[in-house]
Amino acid sequence: MGPGAGALSLGADLGSKTGSANGATHVALNVADSKSETVHGLRSNDKQAIQNGQKIAFVLWTTLSMGVIVGVVFWPYVSTVVRSLRKASKRSLYGYLRLLSAHPFSARAISAGIIFFTADVVAQKLYSRTFSYSRLWRYSMYGLAVMGPFLYLWYFLMHVYGPSDSLVGSIQKALFEQITLEPACIFMYILFDGVVRRRGVAYIRSKLLSDFVSLWTKNAVFWIPSNFANYYLGTQDLRVVFANICSFFWNVYFSSRVNGVPSFKPKDEQ
Repeated sequence: MGPGAGALSLGADLGSKTGSANGATHVALNVADSKSETVHGLRSNDKQAIQNGQKIAFVLWTTLSMGVIVGVVFWPYVSTVVRSLRKASKRSLYGYLRLLSAHPFSARAISAGIIFFTADVVAQKLYSRTFSYSRLWRYSMYGLAVMGPFLYLWYFLMHVYGPSDSLVGSIQKALFEQITLEPACIFMYILFDGVVRRRGVAYIRSKLLSDFVSLWTKNAVFWIPSNFANYYLGTQDLRVVFANICSFFWNVYFSSRVNGVPSFKPKDEQ
């Protein structure tokens, strides 16, 4: 190989190295630009988040300030309304307690019917696309004719024969109700619903197999602490009121589960 060929080879090597260096420089510049764009985008997002937070804080502060101003300016009127509401609530509560004392059976039955009626209305408004008056009638009648009298008898027996309201006694009563009363309540409504709707044994069996364990588990999470608090912390005259309040929230969920569209088809409907 002569001197000319060596020169050509050296020039080619230099050219390739120069091209590689230029390519690497170009790639590095592209990476730097992309990083810069990413950082700029993150900064823009951060700025937008800060601006949104400032807007929310401004709205909250303005609302709070206006509420304080209105409360101070119209305090005589506001205080009068608050006192009137408190007096009306006390009168209603004492009237309900007197009614429970004078007519315990009928008062509990009517209370259960009203709670079941209201709970199903709320459940249908929240979870159903259409409103079913027949479902509302069934659930309300179950509360009035079945659960009201049954719970009256149950709590009478628990008061007479149950343990005391001490810490240990309250725990015992809450656990005892969970393994006796609550499964009976779930079973009774599924049976009642199937009989009233003339669905047959297959429907009732399928409904129990698909829903019973799940309902009883969620029932335990809700009712064990509620019943314990009612027995241990509540007073005798206010236990019915507390139980009714808890029953409303539970029945909203319970109605949405047992009265919703079933996820199974009984054998007689397949």
